[in-house]
Amino acid sequence: MFKLYDRFKLVKINSTRFHELFNQRSENPEACIKELRRYQKDGVPLVIEGVENSAMQTFLNKNWKEEYGELWIQGWGLSPSEPWMKWLTPISPNPEMPQSFIITNAPEGPTLQLVLVNEVQ
Repeated sequence: MFKLYDRFKLVKINSTRFHELFNQRSENPEACIKELRRYQKDGVPLVIEGVENSAMQTFLNKNWKEEYGELWIQGWGLSPSEPWMKWLTPISPNPEMPQSFIITNAPEGPTLQLVLVNEVQ
């Protein structure tokens, strides 16, 4: 029998959920990480959306252990570094604003296909 869960290439936590958990971290950081890990699936990266500042990034870097699995983060608080910038162009001309990027000089190779599904309650 086909199971959708077996076809996941990554699991993504949206910014609203991450912010809810992050705002509770001072009371119990372990509980925050435990709840993030609840969304994991073995063998695929966990992507956390909405990392908007260095405190959020520091919290994840400090509390996410390597044995938990692969963690990817994205959000306004992050900027691409080299070598990625040679393939990306900011969408906004204002460097003071949070940036989104478009791929400009992408190398040949595979592309990422992202499929989002709602959690079944």
